[in-house]
Amino acid sequence: MKYIIPLFALLTFPTLLFVSCSDSSAKGKGEKGLVLPKKDTSALKKVPINLDGKHSKEKVQLAFTPQKGNKKTIALTMKSIFGKDVLLMTFTSEMQVTDRLSNGDVLTRTKILDIHAKTNEAEIDAKTSKELKPLMNGFSYVTYNRLGKVLSMKADNPQLDAQFKSNQSNGFMPEFPSKELGVGDSWEQTNKQVIQQQEITIKYTYFVRAINPESVALELRANVFNQEKEIFTIQGMIETDRKTGFPMHGNLEQKVKGMGTNYVNLTVR
Repeated sequence: MKYIIPLFALLTFPTLLFVSCSDSSAKGKGEKGLVLPKKDTSALKKVPINLDGKHSKEKVQLAFTPQKGNKKTIALTMKSIFGKDVLLMTFTSEMQVTDRLSNGDVLTRTKILDIHAKTNEAEIDAKTSKELKPLMNGFSYVTYNRLGKVLSMKADNPQLDAQFKSNQSNGFMPEFPSKELGVGDSWEQTNKQVIQQQEITIKYTYFVRAINPESVALELRANVFNQEKEIFTIQGMIETDRKTGFPMHGNLEQKVKGMGTNYVNLTVR
């Protein structure tokens, strides 16, 4: 059988983007597609999250308020484990704030810099892959309101636009509540999106675990449903910049029923 690679994050860190590994430009694969090595089933080493402020009594109002011209490099590393089969992927993109409107809306533009999949026996790179290379061409555009809600999204080439509009969020960039939060507080968020022509519902719960001088640590739990049937769960931690509301670091674990587990690390610089 041909393997399906789950990719993460076109721009707003979408949940799952499935790309077939039948591309002949993949190195080291046989007639049956990408060959995965049957070893190394340990999870990714987590990036550190600052929890020094776990006893803080402070209250904070989170908002998405980066300034015009701000530019961030977003690096995601993912390890997918299907039984004893393992796939390691990296995804790098660059987001720039192109404008900040008087009503607080934030306009962003993002370009994919690299997508890379690697095992001991095979390797796929977006710069050479016929299937992935179109995703490197052009920009994706998202407009957020001041609480981080996605107001509009588009991309300027057909291949990227089709993938982009069918994938929206995996929880690294929450929609913040319009209230002050303290350690122990929580809020809920529900997203609907389409993956492989199937509508899914993602029900998130965020918990404030630490309020630090420059960041807020959030715990994330989510359940993902297809036609009211739960298909996978998400849990993890995110460290968010207090000043801008932009994610700084994060770790997620996605357990896909009947398939395996995806571990995702986020680093923004």
